[in-house]
Amino acid sequence: GVRIGSVAVDLHGDRAVARFDADITDSSGRWIADRAATVHFETGWRRDGRQWRCYHAKWSSEAR
Repeated sequence: GVRIGSVAVDLHGDRAVARFDADITDSSGRWIADRAATVHFETGWRRDGRQWRCYHAKWSSEAR
């Protein structure tokens, strides 16, 4: 399962950066050894006409 926390968005004209945490659980233990993890995401977006397109994403499960 995945539960996404609040999203912080920094808007700079036709570009934006969105940051959020996601709590990920795995009841089988096959994908996540501890059966749960918090992953920190940072995504880069740019406007393409009337749509926003993601052009960059990075994530980390290390504590901040």
